[in-house]
Amino acid sequence: FRRKSFSTLVDARHYKRQCFAEINAGKSGRSTGGNIPFAVGWETWLKECRGMVSEGWRKDQRGYGERFFVPFFGQRKLGDIRPRDIGDIIEKFRQGGYSAQMILHFYNCLHKFFDDAVEHFEWLDSNPVRKRYRPKLHHKKRPSLNPKDSMKLLSVCKGWNIEIAVHLGLYSA
Repeated sequence: FRRKSFSTLVDARHYKRQCFAEINAGKSGRSTGGNIPFAVGWETWLKECRGMVSEGWRKDQRGYGERFFVPFFGQRKLGDIRPRDIGDIIEKFRQGGYSAQMILHFYNCLHKFFDDAVEHFEWLDSNPVRKRYRPKLHHKKRPSLNPKDSMKLLSVCKGWNIEIAVHLGLYSA
């Protein structure tokens, strides 16, 4: 059964009794959408949930699915895809020489797909894309002058033709 939050303990106990009654009646409480093949779910998601994104991003997502995700997951059922499988595909991208930025795009795309499979379509009970697989981006610190050296450079350039360019370079960096 899906996890829920309740404002009162009475509501929580009522929901718990309902769940036990359904279990006794032979219902599993699990969503049946987990039996959908990944490829079918992917196509459905592209058609129904991508209306709010730009055409370029929609085209990229379709391409990621055709080139990487559908061949990797194939006809596996959505309910059979585990966090370990997501880790495997992310590792495959790393081994393939893709940059951290590109792997982040793949990760975000998969995360959004599985998030919609849980929240929008209710095909799954939980998202197998875990934060631990999200690639870390390393931002390089650009070298710059300290304030004392900046003032020294400005005083040397005073009155030269390049004075304005130096000012712009120092204050925009």
